[in-house]
Amino acid sequence: MYMFKATAIFKNGQYVFNDPSNEIDLNSAKIDGFSPRPVWLLRTVVPGTNQVQYLPTFAPSSEELADANTIQGLWVEQDGEGVMIDCISIDNFNTIANAGGSLQRRYGAAPAFTTPTPSYWCITRADNGTGAAHGKVVTDYVGRYIGNVRLKTNISGVSVYEVQAFGTLKALGTDSVALC
Repeated sequence: MYMFKATAIFKNGQYVFNDPSNEIDLNSAKIDGFSPRPVWLLRTVVPGTNQVQYLPTFAPSSEELADANTIQGLWVEQDGEGVMIDCISIDNFNTIANAGGSLQRRYGAAPAFTTPTPSYWCITRADNGTGAAHGKVVTDYVGRYIGNVRLKTNISGVSVYEVQAFGTLKALGTDSVALC
């Protein structure tokens, strides 16, 4: 049984990497059997706000892995509670848990958050371009864009709407989405 310290990145549903008291104690005898495992913390700006959202994931997309705001770490469960820690690898964690010592950190300090630059996206959908149709686009994409939805064109039952969004806007239903 070895006791060792780790730097917490995310615990109890909160981002704690910048907290001065983010060092935690781990006890190798109390660590759950499926620990550690790789985890990524997605840091994104909530559309329409200036708030950063933190979401741990065990299966990031290629786009999420390429995002400079994504933080990699290890998920460890001890006494039924999960925590994301700053550790270079599973091998390093297992070595320290089985023989003692200090974990090698991946970051050392919390990586700075880079505010993303919004892009303009055009949503093309089959509708009549009326106020009701515009309202449906607004409702369908709520929480995925910032600012307002603007009707650019409506020709022969096909409308093109313009929105601003961080990252890649994904099409819903039969819509198509492209950079404007």
